[in-house]
Amino acid sequence: MALDQLNVVRLKILLVDDHLAAREALVRRLVHEPRVHVVGHTADIAEAVALVVQHQPHAALVDPRREDGAGIDAIASVAAVDVPMRPLIAAHASYFDADQWARARAAGARDWILKQFDVDALVQRLSQAIERQLNIGA
Repeated sequence: MALDQLNVVRLKILLVDDHLAAREALVRRLVHEPRVHVVGHTADIAEAVALVVQHQPHAALVDPRREDGAGIDAIASVAAVDVPMRPLIAAHASYFDADQWARARAAGARDWILKQFDVDALVQRLSQAIERQLNIGA
């Protein structure tokens, strides 16, 4: 199933990262992208869960490498939210780590996206991953 079949004009994205500067930088990059609507950004896991319930984003970019060590817990918490259409969860980190990717997948992440992605590539990658998730669940 394609996103356009669901009348998705703009991808709703939630950012969960413990670095405020990183979140704000990505929001500044995405605010000018007409295919994206950032529904919220937070470092707090409980707030991330509440934002998923409130906005039901298509995707959540979650940093698995939090300074407090709770990145995988953040992924698991967002993945566990019971909403009609669960967001695609993408681990969003500065570099790839195979061991951490295995833990992130086990917690519910379905993609690993580097923070250095340009906005166009990010939107395309998320769209493709969401469509794959919809097709698997269909």
